[in-house]
Amino acid sequence: MTAQDLLFPLLFSTALAVTIFAFRLWKSAPIRQTLDWWIALGCISVPSVALAVVPSTRGYAGLVSFSLLTLLLFAPLRLHAWFLRAVRVGQPRMARLWLTLFAVLHPSQATRHLRATLPSLLRLRQGADIDDATLDTLANGSPSARNTLDVVRLHNLGKIQQVYHAFVPLKEREELLRQGLGMVYLQSVALIDMSPDALATAVAEVLAMDPTMSTKNADRRALLVAYVLAYAGDLDGATTASRELRAYLAPGVPVAVRAVAAFVTGDAQSAAKWLTEERARLGDTTLSAAALRGLERTLEAVPPRTRAQSSPALESLVVRLRTEQRELAATAPLEGRASIAWLTTAQCALLLAVHAWVTLRGNSLDPEHLFVSGGLVGGSLDPWSEPWRLLTHGLLHAGALHLIFNVVALWHFGRFCEAFYGRIALVLIYVSATVASGLTVMHFADPLRPMLLVGASGAIFALIGALGVVLLFKGELRRARSGRSMLVGVGITFAAQAVIDTFTPGISQTAHLSGFAFGALSGLVILSVRALVKARTSGAERAGIP
Repeated sequence: MTAQDLLFPLLFSTALAVTIFAFRLWKSAPIRQTLDWWIALGCISVPSVALAVVPSTRGYAGLVSFSLLTLLLFAPLRLHAWFLRAVRVGQPRMARLWLTLFAVLHPSQATRHLRATLPSLLRLRQGADIDDATLDTLANGSPSARNTLDVVRLHNLGKIQQVYHAFVPLKEREELLRQGLGMVYLQSVALIDMSPDALATAVAEVLAMDPTMSTKNADRRALLVAYVLAYAGDLDGATTASRELRAYLAPGVPVAVRAVAAFVTGDAQSAAKWLTEERARLGDTTLSAAALRGLERTLEAVPPRTRAQSSPALESLVVRLRTEQRELAATAPLEGRASIAWLTTAQCALLLAVHAWVTLRGNSLDPEHLFVSGGLVGGSLDPWSEPWRLLTHGLLHAGALHLIFNVVALWHFGRFCEAFYGRIALVLIYVSATVASGLTVMHFADPLRPMLLVGASGAIFALIGALGVVLLFKGELRRARSGRSMLVGVGITFAAQAVIDTFTPGISQTAHLSGFAFGALSGLVILSVRALVKARTSGAERAGIP
């Protein structure tokens, strides 16, 4: 597979990605606030069009356009997301690393200011008492930002009464919530007002006005769910939520949530004990331990509770939060919060190793060499005469570009399937889909026009089909925003590949379609079996059968 072969697929993928991102950019904020990203889109689009128009460079237009898309859009967005999460979970070294790499790929004025002020931001996050001059620098001339930083400083010092009064004026509250201080506001209301209806109203205000509480921000939503259950005095629910949502929460937060729930229900002694023990476990120099110390100061500054209060509005809120808790727990793999995908990583490494071996022995673009190495020829051989080719063809790739795209796709979809189905099921789907797609191509191939089949795309499309089934039939995933977004992504991927297969020579549409169908069917079977086993187990437990 050469750059010329991938001209249309790469140009099509780049155009689609740029169009979607530009639409979202246009809808999200005024152009003057997102000018740096519009410049990045221009740096992708203009060279791509220029190369595609000139005949002598047209063959490389797709490769250059997709490379620019990756460097100027995909990579910076991912690095920025990693940076924000590192700051939230208290990992200063990782935050500096991701921000440095982000600044290299996206060198805007805002990025330079962020790099210069990051040490002070981390100190503020650690609970340090920042001086006024440093706060002015962080605010960068914005009065609303300075007011926000003052409230954060008061919160870090445990001055909960002053924090509460800062939110009392409606205009000030709206501005502070727009700056992302929703969790600070909820804490002040829960610990000072102590009215259950006031807490329910405050949650509604936060969800309406705090942009960081969008359903797109799973970390913040998980934090809100866990803490509001604690503020409501639901000790069991808060403990369960902090355990199920641990993948989203910073170190120390699960214990902090449990401590707040205990304090609200009148057990201040247990709350203080848990916070002290967790600080000692984390080490007093860490950001997470500093946050726990700030919480200790806050709880010391408010009168002790005797018991938690409730109301119909708060009870209804708790029910909704528990539903969102289940959805967030189910979508953790989609948010990149699952355990490390060891098997998917090993599969990607295997494909890279096999390609290196094939390349060392000859030209990986030579059909004859690929056939000798284990490729499958459709239409000219009985597949059962050399059955091992039904497996080995999925390990080979025609050139580096073919390999790179399949490895990226395998990593993207394989880790999700590994999280949802488990490693054993992933192996079964992947291996059987490789064989099934090979047999399908052999069956439908024209004997007069034999075609060499190599590549893991049949198995990868099986993973896409299996993932689509999970997203479609698992209620928690279907209702969650990230689940719906991923389902739409699966549909777009399948439709885009169908278009690419139609207009690009040398690509086996039969392998892709059969792999997708086989994966979807395998996913249905696995989910059905698990549902049946779960139903029988639940029935036996209800009947008292050991």
